[in-house]
Amino acid sequence: MISKRTLASELYRNIGMISFLIGITFLIIGIFNLTAIPHFYEAQSGSASFDSTFTILINAFLWMGLCVLLILIGHTYYFTQKDIEKIQVKENDFDVLNFFLIAAFIIIGTIGYIVLLLLNIIKPIQFFPHFLFVADIMLMDLSIVFNALTFFLILSLFHRVSEKFIKYGLKIGGEK
Repeated sequence: MISKRTLASELYRNIGMISFLIGITFLIIGIFNLTAIPHFYEAQSGSASFDSTFTILINAFLWMGLCVLLILIGHTYYFTQKDIEKIQVKENDFDVLNFFLIAAFIIIGTIGYIVLLLLNIIKPIQFFPHFLFVADIMLMDLSIVFNALTFFLILSLFHRVSEKFIKYGLKIGGEK
């Protein structure tokens, strides 16, 4: 039977390597083929040339942000794997390794969602509709800026929550 420590350690090492490699791969693909990245959000202010340029720029920044988030997740999880091996586990005490496994499953879901977005299999959530931000006064549709920022912040929030589980597990687990 595999122990929780070995499971968590191997899971973190594999999550870290896979996330890092996927992030680097998509970042390189996006840099060399900027016009072919998926349009997560589209501007609809009325000016066709301005909307297409603004849409490409916002989606390029969101693409790069998601790739950097994958790289950051990979870095965090790969190097946390070494700390898991140093955790002291007492038989009668609360099982510290459960925090690491909960964080791993949160981040696996987040990585899966980001990869599906980058492959353009699913579309992100539209938080703010276009008609709230488009008027005769404004030349650009600011809803895609707010949608992209809100979406990126929600995904990074999942990463931060999983990091808190890791830090709490390290704090109460101690080291050998």
